[in-house]
Amino acid sequence: MREWVPLVNMVGERGQMLSSSDRVLASPTDPTVFAYTRMVPGTARFERMMHEPNTALFLHDRFLGRGKNLRLSAEDMTVVDLSWAPDGRSLYFSGYLDRHLHEADPFRIYRIDGDGRAFAELVRGERVSVGFQPGPTGSAR
Repeated sequence: MREWVPLVNMVGERGQMLSSSDRVLASPTDPTVFAYTRMVPGTARFERMMHEPNTALFLHDRFLGRGKNLRLSAEDMTVVDLSWAPDGRSLYFSGYLDRHLHEADPFRIYRIDGDGRAFAELVRGERVSVGFQPGPTGSAR
């Protein structure tokens, strides 16, 4: 028998802030784990420059407990797009740090382990979720 739990219950009381621009992405290896983005207050610098809420990256693991989710992105980082590594151990995402706000192209691709460690900036870029996905016949889409 499957257990159905509303997403709002999993992400806690602030779950009401999930919007259509937020992303929820299940782990490819563990059905009890998912990553998601959610609007959060930005740093003073971010809010002064952007005049809108920031977007952070979180990890939900059923074993952390109801509404107890791990924030993976730093307070001075905006997260836009995300994708799991095929082994489910790390996440790749695009975003930018507050210090990059003045640049013509502030976006970078980052990698972070599911426990919040091993954070690394990889390359400049804005879209990370265009990876390989098998189609109905096993071909790439």
